Amino acid sequence: MSQDSTIADHGAHPAIAALHGDAMLRDAVAYWDGLRQGRLVPARSEIDPGALSDLLGHAAMLERPRPGTIRFRLAGGRISALMGLEARGMPFRTLFDLDHRRRVTEEVEASFDTVSLLFGSLIPRDAPPGDRSETHMALMPLSDTSGAVTRALVLLGEGACRTVPSVPCRWRVTHTLQVPLRPGVLVLPGRPAPQPPPQHPFRVIQGGLA
Repeated sequence: MSQDSTIADHGAHPAIAALHGDAMLRDAVAYWDGLRQGRLVPARSEIDPGALSDLLGHAAMLERPRPGTIRFRLAGGRISALMGLEARGMPFRTLFDLDHRRRVTEEVEASFDTVSLLFGSLIPRDAPPGDRSETHMALMPLSDTSGAVTRALVLLGEGACRTVPSVPCRWRVTHTLQVPLRPGVLVLPGRPAPQPPPQHPFRVIQGGLA
């Protein structure tokens, strides 16, 4: 595969098929992709919550202070509600079933080490047989103030809005895909990034109370 490949080159992989069918994931990846501006990854400080206002409940910020330690720095309300606890400061692996935590940790470590976009397809641990209560995840690496890739924006897709069998919900991983990043190569070429809502400046009203 060419080094200049985009997610389109991965064809019908389940995680990529989910991206095309999930507006929340597409918007988040397009926003992050637009911030790259020809670089490998954008900086954490460039993430504007206003541009992701419709997605914040499903979003989280991860930090990797050292290899082997990946934890929630911030987490949206939907993620904390699914976990049944305040996610901030907790290990990222806590979101997943015990049998899947090692795989998830290895995949996320690889995403930081190789600077890759990580997609995952997930089902609730307690989903009854045949239930397709599937959701999808995108993990988008970010750089810290020193330029090192130690942060990541994570988003759970629209499937996480649906009723889950129980809370706390722990997810099982069905598919993962690492998409290596290249400077100057967009992941979603031609996809406009979501824009933040317009800011309305204050207006002075004459004759108001002193």
